[in-house]
Amino acid sequence: MNPKVSFVVPCYRYAHYLGNCLESILRQTFADFEVLVMDDCSPDQTPEVVRAFAGDDRVRHVRNDVNLGLPGNFNRGLALARGEYLWGISADDALGSPLALERFVAGLDGHPQAAFVFGPARILRDDGLHGVHAPGWHGERDRLFTGDEFPLLLARRNGVTAPAVLARTGCYRRHGGYPLDLPHAADWYMWSHFSLDGDVLYLAEPSVHYRLHSGNMSATFEVSPAGVRNDATMLLRLAATTRRLSRPAVAEVAEDTAVKLLAEALARKHAGESGACLDWPEINQLLSGIPAGDGFHTRLVSRIQAARREAHLRLAEDHYSAGTLVLARSHYYQAMKLRPWRIAIPAKWVLSSMGQTGVRVRAAARSLRARSNN
Repeated sequence: MNPKVSFVVPCYRYAHYLGNCLESILRQTFADFEVLVMDDCSPDQTPEVVRAFAGDDRVRHVRNDVNLGLPGNFNRGLALARGEYLWGISADDALGSPLALERFVAGLDGHPQAAFVFGPARILRDDGLHGVHAPGWHGERDRLFTGDEFPLLLARRNGVTAPAVLARTGCYRRHGGYPLDLPHAADWYMWSHFSLDGDVLYLAEPSVHYRLHSGNMSATFEVSPAGVRNDATMLLRLAATTRRLSRPAVAEVAEDTAVKLLAEALARKHAGESGACLDWPEINQLLSGIPAGDGFHTRLVSRIQAARREAHLRLAEDHYSAGTLVLARSHYYQAMKLRPWRIAIPAKWVLSSMGQTGVRVRAAARSLRARSNN
């Protein structure tokens, strides 16, 4: 007889965390589950750690012949999973309450129209527990998101903490598992597409520990060109999908969010900054790989051009506030080149080139405007 729930636990170089993760699963009050430890050719003591749990036949060690990477490793676990529901949790994370699984299963059982259930997670560092991981926090009360509510939220940002999700296994399989070309945004992609399948249930009590450490993938991707490409590609695919499904409100928000990401990355590149930067050839290459209807790419490029000006202005103001006037002047100059612009832009460019004298003049002008408004 198949278990109700399958835990898929991807593990690579996390043997020192794996024992804590498995212990947190095995102490759950709801006991009808299997645990697939997906060992991605980890060059550490992962097999030895799993052997310590050999007395519990719910735990299965699966070692890959070759390293598949996180999305590929998870997808292999998905192929092996026998449960009606699936909980993916990395070996460095843990369930924070023995009641976590019982509550989540009851949530999905009680809401057959829900595609998945999730909740907030407390941040776990090597020095102990900290506050709640902000992206996954959606208030102090349980809530059922219906219609386009959660797709619209996810079109703006990833509002789900990955290890705090129990989903119907059929949702994963219907969408083909994690996309292999989006290692940073694969979970965001899945939650977004699951939310198009049905309602989303939020349980407000934190039941998971999400570990933050230097080895987190997001720590390096978020400030890199690859991170921008991953996020923008995910959003543009979501826009294309939702247009095809006649859900234009979600498509428009997803497209707008992608435009802002790409415009800011382009603005940084033009200003000679480092980090999450992209140039036009990179953006055009990204757009060429997005399936879309007639006129989509032309419309999107036009919107990125318009958003570039606002991105330069936003970055200019940030640098001006931080006192980095050379960078502020560069961004004001780039904004001036992108019409239409207001007369204030060249004025700010001139003042930023005057150093502290310009700062004093601008402060005096601001003070004068404030007095006249009063």
